[in-house]
Amino acid sequence: MFDRIKCFVVAVSMICFCAVAMSNDVASNEQRDRATIESRIQQLIKQLGDDDYAAREEAQAELGKIGLDAFDALHDAQWHDDVEISWRAKFLIRSMRIGFVREDDPPQVRSILKDYHGYSAVERRSRIDRLAHLTDGEGVVALCRLVRFERSLKLSKEAALCVMQRPLPETDQVRRALADKIRLGMGISQRAAADWLRTHADRIESPAETLAAWKKHLDREQDQYSFLPDQSSQQIVRNLLKYHAELLNETGKTEEAQTAMLRWASFGDQGRADLIETLDWLTRQKAWVVVDQVAKQHSAKIEKDAELLYLWAFTQLERGEDKYAENIAEQALAINPDDAKEHSRLGEILQERGLIRWAQREYRHVIDSATGAASSEYVGAVLSLAELLFDQEAEKDAANLLSNLVAKMNEDAAVRQVVQRRRDPAGVTSRMHYFYAAHHGRQGEREQQKQRLTQAIEAESTDVDVLIAMHELPEADKPWREKTEALIRVATENVRGRIRQGENYRKLAAGANDADQRDRIEQYMAVVYNEFAWLVGNTIGDVDEAIRLSHKSLDIMPDNGGFFDTLAHCYHRKGDYAAAVKYQRRAIELEPHSGIIQRKMKVFEKSLAESEQGEE
Repeated sequence: MFDRIKCFVVAVSMICFCAVAMSNDVASNEQRDRATIESRIQQLIKQLGDDDYAAREEAQAELGKIGLDAFDALHDAQWHDDVEISWRAKFLIRSMRIGFVREDDPPQVRSILKDYHGYSAVERRSRIDRLAHLTDGEGVVALCRLVRFERSLKLSKEAALCVMQRPLPETDQVRRALADKIRLGMGISQRAAADWLRTHADRIESPAETLAAWKKHLDREQDQYSFLPDQSSQQIVRNLLKYHAELLNETGKTEEAQTAMLRWASFGDQGRADLIETLDWLTRQKAWVVVDQVAKQHSAKIEKDAELLYLWAFTQLERGEDKYAENIAEQALAINPDDAKEHSRLGEILQERGLIRWAQREYRHVIDSATGAASSEYVGAVLSLAELLFDQEAEKDAANLLSNLVAKMNEDAAVRQVVQRRRDPAGVTSRMHYFYAAHHGRQGEREQQKQRLTQAIEAESTDVDVLIAMHELPEADKPWREKTEALIRVATENVRGRIRQGENYRKLAAGANDADQRDRIEQYMAVVYNEFAWLVGNTIGDVDEAIRLSHKSLDIMPDNGGFFDTLAHCYHRKGDYAAAVKYQRRAIELEPHSGIIQRKMKVFEKSLAESEQGEE
């Protein structure tokens, strides 16, 4: 028995040894093949400038056959001192068929990359952002493609950074798969951005072992920004510095991470937007030592700027210094007290950050300090505060605010005119009744709830939220249900009509040379698709059509948390609770401070848990 076991162990050891040796041979062969190809490409590029015409033609033909593997070298050769080499390299680059869209790409990727070649640099950058925000990393392969073949080296680097800034998968298996996907996508590319992604793939598997490599990448990129600014930018270097600081933090190099954070915070011309980004990110990292250093360095600027003061107050809240934070917030409120437009803007910013109490105070400041109701800022503050209160489940307070505005609107034509520039006055009246109905519903007062919903739908017969509330009314009798369903069908057809109209506008605009007009139509289409999906996904009708149109809205506006919320509702109605939770999670990532979205997530999670329990 012992001898057999011994023989078995020896045999296994030999097999493992051979496997490792074979693996090493494969890796070394691949490296040799890659070096051979690269060497041959360089020889052929040099031959493009040969004195002999036939030799030049032969080199050009062979480079054409090598194809995309020669892309990087030819891209660099376009600026060669030899005019003949430069001209032929440009010709070969132009003749290459770079397929940015592949047949196996997900539908959303194909939609984003359609006609990518023909867009301006600004629009291509927008497309890169859209790929970066696709769920489940669906855009990663396409981004790797852009890193290799995007004609702008700056945009190539931006695409790489989008991959690098994505949250890493939680499991080792998925991490390894992602690393392999990135390495495969880079091929033999020698671009700086491709090297970053190869190191990023190594970082995914062994973070600490990549620290030295990132230091070299950083130094090279800072040099390039200094000497070849057309191939880099301040923001690219800043993003690399931030990535390096996060990596140092992740690997337990706390002191070095703080030094890197300070280096990032001090790099380049620190404009107001950069300072906001700096304080915001450092606060999320809880790098209080660096926060204090940055604040001290820019104290004169912070003291005069309300938004920066609020951000400084937020850092104190995060540190548990509530009283000090409140004092700073009061200083911010007191800056430019008569500038209603600025205080309205601050209210919106604070609301987005989840600083609800301070946001309410800014909106109320605008409302209380207004000389009259016939001002755009007053009306805007009332509408914004009402929606904020409703989101926070203060439905009656929200309704009372709108009730006051509706009364003034009905008494004064000037106020009504101002309201009309922002929203349909009938819609504001409907919203007021809807808020009251929600309040009565919470109290279990069914008759008052029905009465307010009836008044709301009489004010605006196609108000989607009211129709959904009518459809969901507990203990509704048959006449109520029949009336509600009839109204929903009319509203659904109404939205369908606007979709058809918008698609006609889109066809007309497609041939026009007006990018702004096309963008406005696309934005409109996204809103109407979402409206249809929200109505049908929460009531009656073809839920598969609702899902399809919801996805179309997200193809156009992939960063809209409300649209993801809509898609989650659609899947919940279909009974696909896992998808509902998945898309609601994305909605929360985009709008983390929405009370309504957070509350609905609990409903979806409960449905999923009950479904899984039922299957068991």
